[in-house]
Amino acid sequence: MKKNIELVSLQLIRKYQDQKEMWNYIRNEIEDYYSNKKENSGHISMLVLPEYALGNVVRHPSKTIDYVHILEDCKDLTKKFNFNLFSGSAAINENGLWKNRSFITDSNGKTHFYDKQKLFNYEKKLNFSPGSKSLIVTLPVNIRVQILICSDFWFPELIREEINNLPDVVLVPAMSVVPKENLIEYGKWLWYSLAITRSRENVLPVAVADWSIQSFSKSWTCGASCILNPSIKWTTEEELNAAFVTINEKDHGFISTIISLQEVYEYRKYRRETGLLPE
Repeated sequence: MKKNIELVSLQLIRKYQDQKEMWNYIRNEIEDYYSNKKENSGHISMLVLPEYALGNVVRHPSKTIDYVHILEDCKDLTKKFNFNLFSGSAAINENGLWKNRSFITDSNGKTHFYDKQKLFNYEKKLNFSPGSKSLIVTLPVNIRVQILICSDFWFPELIREEINNLPDVVLVPAMSVVPKENLIEYGKWLWYSLAITRSRENVLPVAVADWSIQSFSKSWTCGASCILNPSIKWTTEEELNAAFVTINEKDHGFISTIISLQEVYEYRKYRRETGLLPE
């Protein structure tokens, strides 16, 4: 039987334009969270950061980003605090092609990466290249985690490529974007609805990490970070609050919840047996 998992989402605010300062801020937030956290009683902890948490040098040029140093920091953090870090994403140039790449560092310090497959329109305008395959990372404790970056999440087939071998968890670094301030609430609930749908239709724990409300030159982010536990029935407000964890869209900080994978597996099995989950 697999252990309980702790899903953690960090909703960020861009406090610094300099990416080196921004990473130092993120690292300090992570260190404070795990340093001050009580003993996790064996829970497997996974932390996800928002899309472009590590910077987008195509849109915002920077000479201070040192990804080798950042990834070494990630290894040090995950081994020190025994957790798994899904560090959002960054614009990476590989063989002359720009990728929106997410880095995953497990609790043993091993690094994996995934390139976003379904690019957003502005990424296409910036001549980003899409990734060619999905990634399911098997963590040291034999838990299978799929990472989907922002607009990837809108394509259900990326999760259901192997319907009889679904991942245990889906983590989503996101940057929710709307063109006008009066659409922020709409954008937030659009993401909430999407996360609920993906979680319920596949019986999958889902964690989304987004940016808190901020204005940019032609857009706003919506603060839609959330965590879904598909095995909890929503018959009372208390159960709803346990199944669907959110943070105020204006705030930045952590949300977390503990999920029993055994309960998820049992509910998924029930859904299959009753024909509510495709074969």
